[in-house]
Amino acid sequence: MRKTEKIFPSATGPGPGWAPGLFFCGGGARRGRQPVAFLLTVTLVVLAAAGLGAEPANDRVRAEALDREAMSHYAIRTEEEMAAALDFAEQAARACPNWVEPHALVCELCCNISDRVPNSRKEWKLAMFARAEAAGDKALALDPQNPGALYWKTLSLAGAADLRGWADNLWLYPTFRANMDRIDVLDPHYYYGGTKRFWVEVLNRVPLFLAGCFGYQAEDIAGDLAAEVRREPRYFCNYTYLARLYWKMGEKDKALNRLNYILRHDPFALYASRGENIEHQLMACRLWKEYTGREHPQTGAVALWSRERSFPAAPSVPGIGSGTALAGGQH
Repeated sequence: MRKTEKIFPSATGPGPGWAPGLFFCGGGARRGRQPVAFLLTVTLVVLAAAGLGAEPANDRVRAEALDREAMSHYAIRTEEEMAAALDFAEQAARACPNWVEPHALVCELCCNISDRVPNSRKEWKLAMFARAEAAGDKALALDPQNPGALYWKTLSLAGAADLRGWADNLWLYPTFRANMDRIDVLDPHYYYGGTKRFWVEVLNRVPLFLAGCFGYQAEDIAGDLAAEVRREPRYFCNYTYLARLYWKMGEKDKALNRLNYILRHDPFALYASRGENIEHQLMACRLWKEYTGREHPQTGAVALWSRERSFPAAPSVPGIGSGTALAGGQH
């Protein structure tokens, strides 16, 4: 993955709130004329102080353009495109430091990029999670009510704890629970049920009876995530999370039904999530083979989607459905 170091030049000059009339407010007629250089120095200091918190309009415009570019790369979800997305997001954050969105996006990207790297690169992953946490802190300082920044910062903390070992990081559990509860208050359906997927991941890492001791029942979590699937059936990530949880619960038919659904439907139906959808189709292929011992009939078609994920429109692939809503009773 390429490392980007390009930095946008910082904006210079006073903010838009400065007043030219300050040049004439010194009262020099009563105290005697002051040297021009002294008056200019005082004026510049006053103007600089007045503009400290201002956002020059050209920086915000440029930052928004960079943020859009970052999102267009992020949607593809290949390693190269995600590295480019991070580059553009960091440029946007530098161009307009007081705008929350690019900081939140940097947090999300660093977390997602680290999550893709093998655990054998532990120190690199921990450094990337630390970058995510720092960006999340900047976003939350600007907007404490931002659910995305809190979500991805929490996932970064959890990812780092997973790498270091949960035995030494159980003290973080109350923080995870409080943060996820807070996100559910701010946006109960954030990221198509992101908080529900978080708890699925926790359940997949601990014995189910132990999770029950902490007040989490696998059936309840599965039910909550299945409701998110019904709310947005075109988002495929929820299906693979449900499939893994159902398999662990021993409900193997439900697990295979979830995998089969996304392997037979169009990942471009939710266009903004097409790259992520294709990733979860590929994961569904792996899980299907792991669970059944054989390839799914649509494995070849999914491989084609994977190669063509950057198309502006969905290519025609035989055997893939249109991505319409699920029939009642599948959940």
